Amino acid sequence: MKAEARISWRKIVGHVHGLVLGASLWQFERRGLLGNRSFQAGEIEGNPGYLHALFRALDSLGWVERRGPLNTPDMTVDWNERGLEIIRDAACLERVPLLLEQALDLAEGTEVDIPTIHRRGPLADWLLGHQVGPIMLGALLRPQEPLRPEADSLLCELGWRDKKGWTEEGHIAFLQAGIYHYPISYLPTIMRVEELLFGEATSLQRRSHAGEESHVDRRRDILFSGQVFTGSVAPILLNHFLPLFEADEPPKTIIDVGCGDGRMLLELGLRAPQARLVGIEYNPLARDAAEATLQERPGALALLGDMGDPAGIVAELAAHQIDLDSVLWVTKSVIHNRPYRRPRITGRQGTTTTACVNSQGHVIPGGDLEQNLREFFQSWTPFVRKHGFLVVEAHTVPPRTARQHRERTLAPALDYTHALSNQLLIEAGLFRSCAHQAGWRSKTQSELGASAFGHDHMTVDHFLA
Repeated sequence: MKAEARISWRKIVGHVHGLVLGASLWQFERRGLLGNRSFQAGEIEGNPGYLHALFRALDSLGWVERRGPLNTPDMTVDWNERGLEIIRDAACLERVPLLLEQALDLAEGTEVDIPTIHRRGPLADWLLGHQVGPIMLGALLRPQEPLRPEADSLLCELGWRDKKGWTEEGHIAFLQAGIYHYPISYLPTIMRVEELLFGEATSLQRRSHAGEESHVDRRRDILFSGQVFTGSVAPILLNHFLPLFEADEPPKTIIDVGCGDGRMLLELGLRAPQARLVGIEYNPLARDAAEATLQERPGALALLGDMGDPAGIVAELAAHQIDLDSVLWVTKSVIHNRPYRRPRITGRQGTTTTACVNSQGHVIPGGDLEQNLREFFQSWTPFVRKHGFLVVEAHTVPPRTARQHRERTLAPALDYTHALSNQLLIEAGLFRSCAHQAGWRSKTQSELGASAFGHDHMTVDHFLA
């Protein structure tokens, strides 16, 4: 990787973490919890699950050390020297509420006065993400519109612009600016983090009965997901996908569960022109977008359905006379977004390092999380026939791994936003292990992410049940 690319990516990583974690750090600063050398988790009055997710993110950043039984009231959290150095200028966090309010306006191109962040230390540089991220995203989405003078001046200070336009480092950052879709799509959650950490744990209702979501701007999240697919997933996924359609009896139907706007399904369909395409979505906005995308494909369907209810999906498919023996199931980054249900078997010892949170604001015991995943796979077993299930899934990594790559990885931000919205990331090895224990076999598999993050953070598996 060229030096300019490394520098621009390091800055982007800081911006994303600032956008995701700045509001939570401000709530800690308000309560005098920043800078104390040591405290016990149980001493803080709040919702333990979300608090432990924050402690884990800070551990992944290399700012704190966690001692004792993790994710319990008896766990001790110590600010280490690196953490104390970074939060020394914590007073700048008081700007976070205003910066968050302006972030969405900046991304949409609305004119706002951009306040100056006095750059006195690494934390202040981190907070620039509230301004730089939306500005860069707006520049990427609306390249024909000139940058406002204040925005241009800010990017010049960053070394991404000069009098001639984009610098080499800035041009690289511009090409990577789609990554800002992710933290900005989670602004609905980030802006209510005080309630989640210290207020009503159930205040952020993830899904309405109609399937609408309040924790994420699904339109932006779909754009981000599409960028990830095009930029990194597609070539790997096709290596698993294409051989299935070179067989003597190829699948006749491709069903994408959690299809988003349908673009991935349509891309796969271009490689399998004889196959019928069916998209399944629980989010009405995404389902409507998928229906519009798939209009150009004769016989394609976009149906409402929930990954957590395979029997319900199959009942809907039966109404359209779809033979399950003809189906290749596909899904991307949806299994971790399934609704959590308490497993039938509880109390088993788990080995995951994650801190997933239930809708009541409590940490899900690791053993229960792993058993829930096993039971999820088992619930799909009757419906996954000879062509199997192509699964692309995102994963958490242990804090130790994230620390080793802290200038490259987005893991702390990704893990924290997923925990705040009750999503269920788990390590790649455990994901495959739970599938295997449920009777599934990974016929072919791949890993993604090491070239950008320093570690794998996504997997592709062709599972046979």
